[in-house]
Order: sequence, then C-alpha cells, then structure tokens
Amino acid sequence: MTTEPSRFLVLPKNDIKPFLYESHLFRERVIENHMIKAKQKSPELSEALQQKSAISAILRAISNSPSNVQSILETVAENAAI
Repeated sequence: MTTEPSRFLVLPKNDIKPFLYESHLFRERVIENHMIKAKQKSPELSEALQQKSAISAILRAISNSPSNVQSILETVAENAAI
C-alpha cells in the first residue's frame, strides 16, 4: 500500500478564522461589483427592449395589412421616437 501526500491543508481551528473572514469580505466585494455592473447595464437593456418592441409593432403592422401603407407609416411614426 502506497501513501499519497495529502491534498488538504490542515490548520488549527484558530488559524482558519482569518481565512474565513477574508473569504467573506471577498464574497461581499464580488457581489457589490456585480450589483454596480447590473445597475450600469439596466439603461442599456431598457433601451434595447424599447427598440425591440418598436420593431415588433412595425413588423406587426406590415404583416397585418401589407397593402395599407397609411397604417404602416402611422405605426412607423408612432415608434420613431423610441
């Protein structure tokens, strides 16, 4: 029977507390960074959703009555500001 070296670091109980504390701080910083990035992305995502909704409305107007140009142009005008 061969003995393999241990893959674990064994520390006395008092020596591990600083590691746990640092780990907790690191986790908090990562969460804070993700929250900041999410807030920064929110306006971009909102604008993209508005653009997608506008495009959908225009395509729906075209598919509902492709020969009614007036209706299509009205829908385009309504969604142009978005």
